[in-house]
Amino acid sequence: MTEKVQTGRGNSTNTALLFGESILRMGSGFVIAVFIARQYGPSGIGAVTTANSWVMIFLGFSALGLSGVLVRDLVEKPDRRGAIILTVSLAKIAAGLLLLLAMLGGLYLFEKSPSILSLALIMGIGYVFSGMDTVDCLYNARIEFKRLVSLRIVALGASTVAKLVPIYLAADLRFVALGYAVDYALVYLLPVIDLMSRRNHGTRDGEVKLRFVPAEAIRLVRRSWPILISGGLAQVNLKIDIVIVSILSSVASVGIYSAATRISEAWSVLAMAMVTAAFPQLIRSARTNIGHYGIELSALMRRLIWSAIGGALLVSILAPLIIGTLYGPDFSASSSVLSIHIFAGVFLFVRTAVSRWLIVEGLLIFSLWSHAAGASINIIANFILIPKIGINGAAWASVASYAVSSIVFLAFTKRTRPMLRLILASVLPAKFVREYVVAQASMMKEFRGDD
Repeated sequence: MTEKVQTGRGNSTNTALLFGESILRMGSGFVIAVFIARQYGPSGIGAVTTANSWVMIFLGFSALGLSGVLVRDLVEKPDRRGAIILTVSLAKIAAGLLLLLAMLGGLYLFEKSPSILSLALIMGIGYVFSGMDTVDCLYNARIEFKRLVSLRIVALGASTVAKLVPIYLAADLRFVALGYAVDYALVYLLPVIDLMSRRNHGTRDGEVKLRFVPAEAIRLVRRSWPILISGGLAQVNLKIDIVIVSILSSVASVGIYSAATRISEAWSVLAMAMVTAAFPQLIRSARTNIGHYGIELSALMRRLIWSAIGGALLVSILAPLIIGTLYGPDFSASSSVLSIHIFAGVFLFVRTAVSRWLIVEGLLIFSLWSHAAGASINIIANFILIPKIGINGAAWASVASYAVSSIVFLAFTKRTRPMLRLILASVLPAKFVREYVVAQASMMKEFRGDD
């Protein structure tokens, strides 16, 4: 078949489509969480959140860090698409099943509530289907974003109904967990069903003759292992606080804590929008005009930092009103958590841009180390602070870990220090730091070895 050619306008449209779908998914998740909290109380939302966190921490590694590499290989090696799709899918599913067993072992050893194990098992079985995301990568390689996003939205709608019905009926939480499993499975199954049903895009197409070639999986994992570990550690950093709260305190405490953290995490949508809009131009400037690159990167950081600080101050002041309106009086203790955790958003905003910058500069190995450092700080701080100050300690631990994984780690190597200096300078008005940030960008170019 004839491949489509991507244009600048097409790229912007595709980015908008994918970003829009992400916002819909995040918004749906937030609304579902509010409904669970109001119907089942702190213990109910705590149980669902704890189970989901166990799934994300363990099965997050099953992605094998291959998505970016897969898209490139599917574009460059169309004759091997069938081998890549089947082999990698089977490898991911096998990894998911092994990690599911490991998760059950962890739950058996550490989790006090037996119901958490059953909820996590149901969700985890659904998440194993994420191994089929290689077909998503094929859609990306073929630049069929509209079709892929349409399928994802259909899956989102169906899975949202699958969650809302048991919540409305106040059914057993296992039926709510089944809705999450449907969500995880359907978003990956629909593209597979669509691919196989299309006459020119199925296995009858010579382009996609499915075959199992173990060497393909080994080759891809060898190339992408830093991304594999980095992605898994990022999930640990994001979710480990929930697990530790459930171990050291109670499921109800998780519910109180997660009610606040969901609000501060939803705030990150703004950072995603700002970075997604700015980085295509930054990628071009990094190779063509280093002065503009430094100025534009600094301007982006300035917008991110001050938007996050302003939003954090406002939310911190209004925390009791926000919590009371969304969740009701049973969650009043969440307001103090929110007033602390929202400031983690300042570092989360910065991290959103730093992650893209590491890709532009070819420094993905540092993404691994940053997530490892952040996860380590998060675990240590949680075990120290939660016994002393309760769930507020978990909020402070999150602030500390995000600070380390977004900014502090940049200080430890000369390749990343120019970015640290640029971030710190960007707190000031542009007219005072223009020459300084250009100098930092020039140092980045020198380290890259560009001509």
